[in-house]
Amino acid sequence: MEKGNSIENAILIESQNYMTGVIEEHNHIDEICRTLNCGIKAISQNFIIEDGRKYDLFTLEMDDGSERTVCFDITSFFVS
Repeated sequence: MEKGNSIENAILIESQNYMTGVIEEHNHIDEICRTLNCGIKAISQNFIIEDGRKYDLFTLEMDDGSERTVCFDITSFFVS
């Protein structure tokens, strides 16, 4: 199972504040694009709370038409 493709194996972002946490999320998404040698046409984002944890779930539409889900556990920096 690929890291980050669901809540069960979300990529843990351990950041002390919102700004650096968001930057880390974007760095992970950029790395996916570099690894796949593919750009992104569209991104949708959903916020999910499950079992007291907070998640950002991104759906990426790649420029080749494929879709990819990336989930981050953002509990450490999420501010309500």
